[in-house]
Amino acid sequence: MGIKKLAITTPLQLIALPAMVVEGGLIFLARNATGTNLTILIVGMLVILTYVVVAGFLLARTPPPTLSASAAAKDVRKIRPEGTYLAEGNLNYRVEIRHLAGDVYEVSNPEWHGAGVMVGLEYYGIFIHNEKAPAQRRNLAGAHICTYDPKTHVFEGRRIEFSSDEGSYHQWTLKD
Repeated sequence: MGIKKLAITTPLQLIALPAMVVEGGLIFLARNATGTNLTILIVGMLVILTYVVVAGFLLARTPPPTLSASAAAKDVRKIRPEGTYLAEGNLNYRVEIRHLAGDVYEVSNPEWHGAGVMVGLEYYGIFIHNEKAPAQRRNLAGAHICTYDPKTHVFEGRRIEFSSDEGSYHQWTLKD
């Protein structure tokens, strides 16, 4: 198992990646913002998330250019990786994935909460640690960039924390 190179292969990925980078920058700035500045940053974050969701919705309904691509797209859209996953096979570290609408998913753990979009078999999401996280991680935000294998029910990818510049490889496996 190794970290796969990130390749932009769809129009949504071209939209989602830069949007997530900007989102990360806004989250980093929001750490120290107060009052009106914080409000402006939060509104900016919501606008960017809305942009990605609307773009995903519109692009998902655009017909594929060929019949073979159309059949593959229908197969990928049938995949719904909902359920309880174990991080690195650890029974004590569970990740809950719940389908919300279209290609949008909620992803959570007792210590953090996130949301993101599935683009084919790729997941792009953001998260923020809550009050149940260790003190040094509370309110830190980050991104998940993962590839899903429907045959093995495994997500593999990266976790990047915007505020601490920390990143790590992770693997989530569907709990039997």
